[in-house]
Amino acid sequence: RRFHQRALIWDLEETRALLDLLKDERIFKAIESVRTREIYHEIAERLRQAGFNRDWNQIRGRVKNLKFSYKKARALHEEH
Repeated sequence: RRFHQRALIWDLEETRALLDLLKDERIFKAIESVRTREIYHEIAERLRQAGFNRDWNQIRGRVKNLKFSYKKARALHEEH
C-alpha cells in the first residue's frame, strides 16, 4: 500500500502548486537543510489547503525527482 501511494502520478496542476510553494525562499532553503521532514509536512498541509492530497514522503520524492530531472536536462543542454 505504501509503495502504491508513492507511485501515484503527479498531474501538472499539482506540480505547479508544488513549484509555487518552492518559490518561497524560506521553504526552498529549508529543503536544502539536513532536517527536512517538518518542512515537507508544512508543504503537505499547504497543498491540502489548495485541494491536493499528498503526504510528506510523496512530496519529498517529487522534489527529488524534479531536482534530478532539472540537473539531467541542464547537463544535456550544456553538452550541446
